Amino acid sequence: MNYRSNKASDEIVETLKKQTHFSKDEIERLYNLFKKLTSSNEFYSGIQIFPQSYYIEINNSVGMERIMFKEILHDVFHILTEDILIDRIFSAFDKRSDGIILVDEWILGLSVFLRGTLEEKISFAFFVYDLNLDGLITKDEIFILLRNCLIKLPQDDDPDESIKDLVDITLKKLDWDRDGKISYQDFRKAVNEDNLLLEALGQCLPGDDIYVVLVKVRTNKCYEMISTGNTDATYSSKMKRTFQNHEDGIKKDKLRNRRTSPYGMLFFVIAVLYELLYLILQFIVTTMESWYLTLFPKKMKSLAGEIILVTGAGHGIGRETCYLYAAEKAILVLWDIDEKGITETRKLLEDRGYNDVFIYKVDVSDRNDVLENAEKVKKEVGDVTILVNNAGILPCRPLKDHSPELIEKIFKVNVFAHFWTLEAFLPDMLEKNRGHVVAMSSFCGILGLANAVPYCASKFAVRGLMEALSEEIRCGDGNKKEKCRIKFTTIYPIMVNTGLVKNPRNRFPFLLDLLPPEKVASIIVKSIRREYKEVSIPRAMLTMDRLSRLIPEKFNHYVRDFLDTGLDPDN
Repeated sequence: MNYRSNKASDEIVETLKKQTHFSKDEIERLYNLFKKLTSSNEFYSGIQIFPQSYYIEINNSVGMERIMFKEILHDVFHILTEDILIDRIFSAFDKRSDGIILVDEWILGLSVFLRGTLEEKISFAFFVYDLNLDGLITKDEIFILLRNCLIKLPQDDDPDESIKDLVDITLKKLDWDRDGKISYQDFRKAVNEDNLLLEALGQCLPGDDIYVVLVKVRTNKCYEMISTGNTDATYSSKMKRTFQNHEDGIKKDKLRNRRTSPYGMLFFVIAVLYELLYLILQFIVTTMESWYLTLFPKKMKSLAGEIILVTGAGHGIGRETCYLYAAEKAILVLWDIDEKGITETRKLLEDRGYNDVFIYKVDVSDRNDVLENAEKVKKEVGDVTILVNNAGILPCRPLKDHSPELIEKIFKVNVFAHFWTLEAFLPDMLEKNRGHVVAMSSFCGILGLANAVPYCASKFAVRGLMEALSEEIRCGDGNKKEKCRIKFTTIYPIMVNTGLVKNPRNRFPFLLDLLPPEKVASIIVKSIRREYKEVSIPRAMLTMDRLSRLIPEKFNHYVRDFLDTGLDPDN
């Protein structure tokens, strides 16, 4: 592709648009700015800004040489850093490693510089800091990067001693797995935990205010600003505000014209009617699809080779589902605070001929314990592909008899544990765009019951968590081009005979009796394999609840009194 032309061709613009976060107009501005900079022969303050020797030609394409790039980093991006970091930033831009930056490399690099996602900036910064290009940042490399960041006083006996202390502090912050070296995964986790650590080893990225100068200002004006050094943060902020006000004015004018102009109003009404008709069509299609899948369920996916982590696997539903996962040749990771219980579960599985079973004693209500054991699982077993948050506790008593400590414990086990396991395993699923998150809610997460107020609140929270997280992942951040393939399943079982429910009350046992855990486990595993989003057990209960919300509340009370089903307080 020829980058020598003074005007970007449609082919070049479309190619770069797919690879960057810039719009077509922004790419053309950056392209023209690059051409203007690399062909400049103007003078400023009696000094030639970019002499002819600062740029060279390779394969008929004009490129930016290292010295010119350094000047731009200093004057435009205000990156005042060590020469060694300047060289590494240059190498990050110089994708072809030929000693010059061509226009496509310039725009690709600026995409990360000005519009990059956090993940892209993490990769960029780690590449810059990895001086030996071996995928690891050692103490010696950290020392080199930080050795000039402290002022050395004449009375200091050993000025390097303070640097060594700073190196140790920095290593402690960034070395996530405590092996004395910083890998990319260490750096990524540390920065995700605290974004301020992104440039802990030296400035390698510009401030947020500079982007408007490069991509939103006319090329000639931008070039004039760079030539006069007038790109400081104050001016950039002013330009940014001016541009935003201008765009807001355009939007308001368009909206005003659309509403006041007869033709604009007609167009607006037609567009809305069209969208409403399309929405009705979508309703019909999705309803028919739902009915079809109810009559002819989708084929169950295989669980063979999947790494399935189950919390609360020491007894009850957790144990019963493990038997079925193992029968599908899955690799099992069992978590429970009851070490005796998970040891027994593993023995029962081994007696059935299943040996791919790993057990860990974990208090899922303790974030640190969850994250530490998650790292062990990743090292000893691999990345978890199906996460089943099953652990839960159910004290049954009136709200006035719940102590603050008990309410806090209910939420730590039933709700917060979901957040900690998601923190540990969801990022890997997102990175690979593959995984399945399963949450055990309860029918108490759909319908409030007396004598279980905190428990119902915790299970409603699980329902909200899964619904909101599923929607957040579906919507994405606007940058993903690939459809998300991570699945979410929430289970709402009614009373199950696992020992949690000690005093059930049921007027019509043939309608709503205590369910055996084996039957519930079978439905859960089938629902996971069919990738259902929500499943109540019995299945009709979720639909009946939704319908009940449409009838008068007082009649709902009459129905509840008639059925007389619920939970009596524990003895």
